[in-house]
Amino acid sequence: MPTVGFGRISADASFDEVIDRLAKLEKTLEYLFGGLDTKNIREISGWLVNPNELVSRDRDVGMSTEDTAGDDVRFFAGAPGGDKEDAPWRVTKSGIMNAVGAILQSALIESASGYPKIVIDPEENLLKIMTSADKYIEFVPFSNTTSTPVINVVDLDLNLAAVMHLTSTGFSILGAGVTDINMNSAAGSVKFSSWSNVKNAGTNKTLQAELNDIWTAIVNNQDDIDDLWTAIGALEARVSALENSGA
Repeated sequence: MPTVGFGRISADASFDEVIDRLAKLEKTLEYLFGGLDTKNIREISGWLVNPNELVSRDRDVGMSTEDTAGDDVRFFAGAPGGDKEDAPWRVTKSGIMNAVGAILQSALIESASGYPKIVIDPEENLLKIMTSADKYIEFVPFSNTTSTPVINVVDLDLNLAAVMHLTSTGFSILGAGVTDINMNSAAGSVKFSSWSNVKNAGTNKTLQAELNDIWTAIVNNQDDIDDLWTAIGALEARVSALENSGA
């Protein structure tokens, strides 16, 4: 686009000269302002202008007004070879954003109805996934209570909560308002590497130790057990005899 100078009208210019000069000025202004579009402008401070796009000179970043039957890209950055469709960051006309990564100081991501939503809260130091205000899963990287990462599963409607966190001796699952903690598999089994890894928190004894104690008691009392089975056999025989005699 050319650079246009207006100059000045001389103080001793005639009336006809003034009218002529004003007519030229009018045409110049009409050109500059009335016809300013992509037909007479191609670049603004390193930004290239065309009928559908405003892009950087290297075509790495820009915006587009292209309209097709698809969900066209409207804003983009990092476009490889100027291809906005493959840009690592882009926003389409439907409002969908694609990004290869993000650094968020805080964030609120929610559906049009408000829930479900995801909350990143730097003040509370947590990530919360919510299906309603009273039902959520909360990830706390560092808890002042446990001094370890914590996962809270909460249903305030039912007054239930489960707290999972690391301890100095392992991993803890605590229930608030929960009567049972069930472990099952619809298609398989709940597996332990050995019964020695299952421990009674009250006695601090493993299930294997409990089973060993039961077996030891059976072996140590084998004579008494044999006598008991003999007595049971004699009693069954007596009952059978009474039944046969009709007594």
